[in-house]
Amino acid sequence: MYYFIVNPASCSGKGRSIWTQIKIELSRRNLFYQYAFTQKPGDATRIAASFSLNSPSTIIAVGGDGTANEVLNGLCLKNEIYFGYIPTGSSNDLARGLGIPSDPLEALSCILDSPKFTFMDIGIIKDTSHQKRFAVSSGIGFDAGICHEAFHSPVKSILNRFRLGRLTYTVIAVHQLFAIKRSSMKLMLDKKETFFFKKAYMAAIMNHPCEGGGIHFCPDASCYDGSFDICIIEGLPRIAAAVVLLSVFRKKHTKSRHVHIFRCQTARIKTKDPLPVHMDGEVFGICRDISVSMMKKKLCIISK
Repeated sequence: MYYFIVNPASCSGKGRSIWTQIKIELSRRNLFYQYAFTQKPGDATRIAASFSLNSPSTIIAVGGDGTANEVLNGLCLKNEIYFGYIPTGSSNDLARGLGIPSDPLEALSCILDSPKFTFMDIGIIKDTSHQKRFAVSSGIGFDAGICHEAFHSPVKSILNRFRLGRLTYTVIAVHQLFAIKRSSMKLMLDKKETFFFKKAYMAAIMNHPCEGGGIHFCPDASCYDGSFDICIIEGLPRIAAAVVLLSVFRKKHTKSRHVHIFRCQTARIKTKDPLPVHMDGEVFGICRDISVSMMKKKLCIISK
């Protein structure tokens, strides 16, 4: 059985018209399916929890990376679940990392026509009070500050209207570069190694190579190797940090001595100051102490 969880507000409201196109194709194929629309944050998680009680089932998120994250956090993974994704957002880093076409009907075809099943690592982020799953990335500091601001800012919807949604993070990044507080940071890897940084801008915990609409903080990250790549940027004046961050687009930032890349299976990050934290671009909270680990069970996902 195919279950579709649709965010009609994705891509500045174009998600509904995209779903209409998908429904026409499903009818043409005479497929039996169920679907549900989301109306507010948290709906996709609730709907996914209900749909995934049916086993086996193929549950397909139709929306942006945030919708995919909500669905992921609702899945009952004790059952036989196959996860599909039709990207209709502005970033679509999950689709990019899995090679899923950006065209919704092409993505649907990947799910329905001789689908390829792969098993993807899923991260878990925790603080002192709650935990969430993530597929693409998590982070604390600068990159999370961008996500928090994007969540509340009208900039994203305005740029989406002109099909410039990817610029959202660039515009907000300029503001966050000067607004975010640099903090001392303690990084513990796999309960073995500990590193200290005096003035850290961010720690990006990557399961895929890129976040924020194609920004490759960890170009060698893989969602299949059972490990995270972590990128820490620290110790730079803000103008110099801007230069390093611009070099991320060309994947040249790793040459800077102020950029540190680590690989691990678990990590704990403590900061002196409370900083914004995200998972898959969604708001996780304001924290000083977080830990990440890999979920023991991989997610069976339909990719190209």
